[in-house]
Amino acid sequence: MTRPAPSAQPTAISSGNDPRTWAMFLLLSAIWGSSFVWIALILDEGVPPLTLVSLRTLFGAVLLAAFLYARGGRLPLHWDLWKRMGFLAATNIVIPFSLIAWGQQYIDSGVASILNAMVPLYTMIFATVALADERITIPRFGGLVVGFVGVVLLALPSLGAAGTDSNAALAVVGMLAVAGAAMSYGIASVYTRRRIAGQPIIRRLDGSTRAPLPVETALGSTLAAFVMISLLALVFERPPGGLLHVPQSPVGWVGLLWLGGLGTAVAYLLFFRIIERWGATRTTLVTYVIPVVAIALGFIVLGERLRPLELAGAGFIIAGVVLVNANLGGRGRFGRRRPVIAATDADAYATPIAVDVPPEPAESLGAADD
Repeated sequence: MTRPAPSAQPTAISSGNDPRTWAMFLLLSAIWGSSFVWIALILDEGVPPLTLVSLRTLFGAVLLAAFLYARGGRLPLHWDLWKRMGFLAATNIVIPFSLIAWGQQYIDSGVASILNAMVPLYTMIFATVALADERITIPRFGGLVVGFVGVVLLALPSLGAAGTDSNAALAVVGMLAVAGAAMSYGIASVYTRRRIAGQPIIRRLDGSTRAPLPVETALGSTLAAFVMISLLALVFERPPGGLLHVPQSPVGWVGLLWLGGLGTAVAYLLFFRIIERWGATRTTLVTYVIPVVAIALGFIVLGERLRPLELAGAGFIIAGVVLVNANLGGRGRFGRRRPVIAATDADAYATPIAVDVPPEPAESLGAADD
């Protein structure tokens, strides 16, 4: 018996103030916040950055594929979908995952998580250019300025010593790499909203079309990313007499399984489920919690300490992100003219991949009925 294709029509978003939704939110924050610590531990095992990302995407793709096929689904093979998955894979996984892993060779996990929190700031810039319903208001522009002041404060201790200390110079480059990863996430966020989310790019057997389901987007982009990053790892990081560097202890393998299984596959499924209940804008609260988790775990597990200027920079960055996401109204100053029928106010500033994804029925996400 052929399983009917799930509807691509959005369902009503609930208030989501039940304990189960908050538990999923806290679990998601813990998974993504801890990912920075696991990356640091795996790098210490001698696994180079591209290889780390290759193994992470492998484990993530396997789990997402098992989830999709267990639900009776299959990954569409339409060219129009896969060319978009390729661009999303590059901007949302290959580039940012690699830059974060490379940058964390020279900076603490807590600092990396703070810089990663700049995603909504970059998204605002790109959304203003690419999306007709997004304009920079005065509060959002203020958030942009405050956020970048925070970046300067965060980098100031290393910048001051960069001329005489090679480690400090590498730390500055590492910060720039992670900031570049946040920029790539911003591009992916806007691209997802403009070219993937809600777009009828998958053909059904009866000739009609539908938008891709969240799990299809996650699996398709993760598979494409695995192919891309594995080729790069084989070219640039292949060890003598072998194919890939692998961890040398159980801790490293646990970290890779955590990053792939939980930090990629489970995290995205949780994120989509929360969006179904809260909507994209409210779900971006996770952006504020991730650095808290990462800094705390970096202190407990790795013995990392943030200097006063770095703490001040973290405060400015988080404040900037809050201003960008705040629905304070304000007159638009920059960007394309808003249409008469306005879309959502800040959904473009969500965490990567899931920006403005229309909620799907619970069955299509593989979640149990409430």
